[in-house]
Amino acid sequence: AAMKFPACRILAASLLSFSLFIGGCSDSKPSQSLSKSQAPEVSWQSDGSINPKEYSHQQALGDLVVYSRLAGDHACFGLQAPTKGWIALGFGSEGKMKNADILIFTLRNGKVEGEDSFSSSPSGPHPADLSQGGTNDILELTGSEKDGVMTVEFKRKLRTGDPCDKDLHPGNNTIIWALGSNFKFASRHLQQGTGTLALE
Repeated sequence: AAMKFPACRILAASLLSFSLFIGGCSDSKPSQSLSKSQAPEVSWQSDGSINPKEYSHQQALGDLVVYSRLAGDHACFGLQAPTKGWIALGFGSEGKMKNADILIFTLRNGKVEGEDSFSSSPSGPHPADLSQGGTNDILELTGSEKDGVMTVEFKRKLRTGDPCDKDLHPGNNTIIWALGSNFKFASRHLQQGTGTLALE
């Protein structure tokens, strides 16, 4: 019998001539410089202003700080980085961007934007799930910018049921990440790397 592949992978593979996520980046920082855990002391609220007490885990990946916590069948996130461009966080990579579920965020004219995307190739592109027959599974998205630091908060189901998404689970999850130089998602990367996301 012929093998069947999710529509998101077939369509993404047909777009290999477009922008790259990994190639051409200016800096790569694979290691984590900070990681600490605590019991959340207050309930999580997506308001674009991170209170560390809302989260159970905090870690630094280059200049990107990732806050995370579990909330039932959802994972809640806070992202902060000194950039006027974009922040990207990817799950389930099989080598660079191969078959990675990638979430990209920016602030444009003071309004936060988020794209749930998927890449079938190690070097991209990473079209939006919506253009590949999938769904946008970024929930309760908020964001802000102050003194050159972008803050984004959102949540996502651990298992969305979208073939363009990768399941998250309690414990350690392999991630890729990057920071962009301007609000265009295809713009040059300032930093990129890999890491381990703790969900507790």
